[in-house]
Amino acid sequence: MAKKLSPKGEIMFLLTMFLFAIPISDFLLGFFGVPGILAALISILLILILALVFYQKILMIDRVFIAILSMRCLKEFVMIVVLVYGLVIVAFATFYYCVDRFYYPTSSYFKWFYFSVITLTTVGYGDVTPINGLMQFLVSLEAFIGYILLPIIFTIGLRLILKDKNGY
Repeated sequence: MAKKLSPKGEIMFLLTMFLFAIPISDFLLGFFGVPGILAALISILLILILALVFYQKILMIDRVFIAILSMRCLKEFVMIVVLVYGLVIVAFATFYYCVDRFYYPTSSYFKWFYFSVITLTTVGYGDVTPINGLMQFLVSLEAFIGYILLPIIFTIGLRLILKDKNGY
């Protein structure tokens, strides 16, 4: 089984993952002049690589789910859920930010991070809106992912817990 991170390590990993997207995106957009969509894809890829290297449990997700979903490891399950949601939020926020920077160079990453959280949780306050057809498509995709992700994760978890308790 993969090496377990300490609670401080898990918190540091999550903060690093969430805050790493801003300098990567700005560096690609400003210094190299990479187009917005390409900068978003490169940023997301680098964040995912960082997640896989730093948090090795993701590489063995099937074995980890079985170990995590016993009642003894409930905290680990919560961290996996937070990690998955965090990666989805950061990926979409980075994409929105890079596309928006093309139209508005003074755009704020935190505005799009907030928008991504609100969209993924399907709350939708309406104070920030997508600016073009591509972003409208991505918002629809993110809302759908947010709608189905949590039930899927908990259904898998409940199935594994019941399988573990009942032996089948």
